[in-house]
Amino acid sequence: MSAEAAEKNIPSCRKDGIGPAPALSVKLPNWSELPENCKPWSHDHLPVDILLFTVEDCEFLACYAHMKSSFKSYHRKLGDVYFGRPREDENNPLKIALLRCPEGSHAIITHNVFHTAASELRPKAIYSVGCCIGLNPGTTQLGDVVISSKLTTLSYRTPMGRIIGKVIDRAVDGWEEPLESLEARKVHVHNGEVFSGMDKDSFEQYKELFPKALAFETEGEGEI
Repeated sequence: MSAEAAEKNIPSCRKDGIGPAPALSVKLPNWSELPENCKPWSHDHLPVDILLFTVEDCEFLACYAHMKSSFKSYHRKLGDVYFGRPREDENNPLKIALLRCPEGSHAIITHNVFHTAASELRPKAIYSVGCCIGLNPGTTQLGDVVISSKLTTLSYRTPMGRIIGKVIDRAVDGWEEPLESLEARKVHVHNGEVFSGMDKDSFEQYKELFPKALAFETEGEGEI
């Protein structure tokens, strides 16, 4: 809660989901807490099981907060790549790679970085982690989780793979909202169609064509 909100005794999140997001139980790290030194790039770290691809600083730090035994290694085409394992499961052998594409990068650069990462890291699954805008306040609220089961751009509509689809259907099993107070609000997990890489005019047109779409994102510009 901001100092201004505290002074005015404004709740951190209203029951209708409008207003500031509720406080998290997870402390996001500062940049100073990330590994300073690089380990030499080695094929001993590869292949990874999951590649997390982010753009914004907040997205990167949120993913890093859920990694343990993390370290970074430098690749001449990818820059710094962070490796680690899931923090929540002490016995999970999954290898995770976390990569950030600079904010504001041209779509072609983002596209090239993505495909280079896929080739070099050889992950079993790739997740693009980011923020989106909900299209229907009655369905999605501030702080909800949206998983794209179909990506719609100006050029194509891409459904997810069959295996990943089965995983996403059970994404909420055993998951607990990382909120400081679970009474603050209920975080819902949705999966459905997401728009990507559209300007205002085309966005409004597609919204009419696909009224069941859940959200709109602009960071990936439909290239990944």
